[in-house]
Amino acid sequence: PISQVEFEARDGLTVFGYLTRPQQFSGDSPPVIVNPHGGPYGIRTAATFSGPNQFFASRGYAVLEVDFRGSGGYGSRFEKAGRQQYGEAMVDDLADAVRWATAEGLVDPKRVCVYGGSYGGYSAMMAAIEYPEIFRCAISFAGVFDLREQWREARRAASGIAKWFERQIGDYWEDKERLRRISPVYRAADVEVPVLLMHGQRDRVVHWHQTYAMQEALEAEGKPVDVILFEDEGHGFYDEDNRVEAHEAILAFVQEHLEGDPDVEIATR
Repeated sequence: PISQVEFEARDGLTVFGYLTRPQQFSGDSPPVIVNPHGGPYGIRTAATFSGPNQFFASRGYAVLEVDFRGSGGYGSRFEKAGRQQYGEAMVDDLADAVRWATAEGLVDPKRVCVYGGSYGGYSAMMAAIEYPEIFRCAISFAGVFDLREQWREARRAASGIAKWFERQIGDYWEDKERLRRISPVYRAADVEVPVLLMHGQRDRVVHWHQTYAMQEALEAEGKPVDVILFEDEGHGFYDEDNRVEAHEAILAFVQEHLEGDPDVEIATR
């Protein structure tokens, strides 16, 4: 079952999202996969069928999708609340969502993993860095990990993209230290949980070298990291075989790192 949820963030802002709950799980409350959307600005989730969500729910996992500040569909004030909060209050909203869900008894606070793609992959890493007491593992697909490098890519692509980047996220020169602080590639020493990185090598939105740089940074710090590269995939899972491989890998990773997780067989007719 899918339900719309809302909660109050630490600064009083009302934040929204959707919770998919499994019909079968072990314990009093199900383990949960927090799934922030990509974009991030102007994008939102919806209460429609999601293959990945149903896949995880059929295995006994809840999926918590958070329309953090900056998401679309909730008015201009809500969207503007995310400006210059990339990697900061937008990530805090994920932690506040988990705290609310656990206080309501909807999910198990000891079995929480975070998974996302594109911006969602970036925020998954930042959430793990900032809140290791909440998130026990992190999974990223096509994540941006070096915002300073992404700014340089934007400058090379078109001036309009660079201006958008500076308005929404930060200026390379004026906010150099802040961009470094909210770039996971420079925070590898702060990562305390297992990480799974995935990327398509034909990605034209976020170059797969971002994932390679994150892998190198984590390995240099002796941090646990698994990496899967898809040589024929772009900025998403478009090939069915790749989609199956990715979700099986995510499931195995989550089951390994959330102790006591269920292994519920999917119902067949």
